[in-house]
Amino acid sequence: MKLRFLFLLTICHLYFAPLSPSFSQNIRNKTVIKAAMESGPVNLNSFFGDGTLYRGILRVQSKIMFSKSYLLLKTRFSKEYFNIAQTINTLHQQGDLVFVKYYKRDFLQLNATFNNHSSSLDSLGKQDIREWQLRGMLSKGMFDNYSLVIKDTYLSHDFSILNADYSKNRIMLAIDHQWPGNKSLNFGFFRDDLFFNAADTNASKDLLGVQLEYRYNRATILNVTYNYTFALENDYHSHQLNITTGKYLSGKLSMFMSMFYTWVMDEKEYLELFSRVEVFNNISMKLGYDLFNNTNIYLKGILEDHKLVNKDEKVSSRQIVLGLQQKF
Repeated sequence: MKLRFLFLLTICHLYFAPLSPSFSQNIRNKTVIKAAMESGPVNLNSFFGDGTLYRGILRVQSKIMFSKSYLLLKTRFSKEYFNIAQTINTLHQQGDLVFVKYYKRDFLQLNATFNNHSSSLDSLGKQDIREWQLRGMLSKGMFDNYSLVIKDTYLSHDFSILNADYSKNRIMLAIDHQWPGNKSLNFGFFRDDLFFNAADTNASKDLLGVQLEYRYNRATILNVTYNYTFALENDYHSHQLNITTGKYLSGKLSMFMSMFYTWVMDEKEYLELFSRVEVFNNISMKLGYDLFNNTNIYLKGILEDHKLVNKDEKVSSRQIVLGLQQKF
């Protein structure tokens, strides 16, 4: 799996290396810091009942621009405290490093992402889930605003509660079409290699799928991604839909909505291991108002549910929070 990813990066390097500009020319740097506090009622279904959620968020984004490329570093930290039947403290840490290189209608993008989720419960103690992701993407312009896109993604999860790890390698070949006005449509085929390793369970599976993606970014933002995944030797198949949309309703009032939802059909016992990791459904809506140039107050509602990795059960969460964000 990893060799295929490294092979793709080697081809990308050989293709773009002659085009690299001097890093001492045309360098521009921009850093943005955002801090937010939010709180409100929360319900965690029959597991923990009703209570109050307190959350603090810090985001830092730094972008270094070169003549035909840029380097982007994004970090996010959030601390949550649930005052419910059992006290729950969680800490989320995320880092994302992105390199993008342009040449005429072609571009190369390399991503490295790290996520760490640490939670502490009165009854279960501390639990950690770590995720690493590497991705390479090469887009080659062809004709009439059409491009050929190759993507290779390696994803790894580590679960302390199971003393186990899960990994996925996806290779995708797609055609992308661009329209004037920041609109694009992408259609592709992919193959997933899945692996799950634990003390008493080792499983692997190959899946195939198709992806359709539409992006529209102007006064209104609309990004829609649909994935259909299936196995050839049995009836397993799943649908995954991801929608993000939003716009400014007036000069200061904005509204955004996002949805990430997965339907798994005819699930087999060995694929249950993988769906416990990847089936995470979330619907959220946010209404914001700009008090000042860099200060935003917002009301956010969140509905989400996911399967417990160590149990055949689901946890559902309902949140309504009032927040204040300051940009520096």
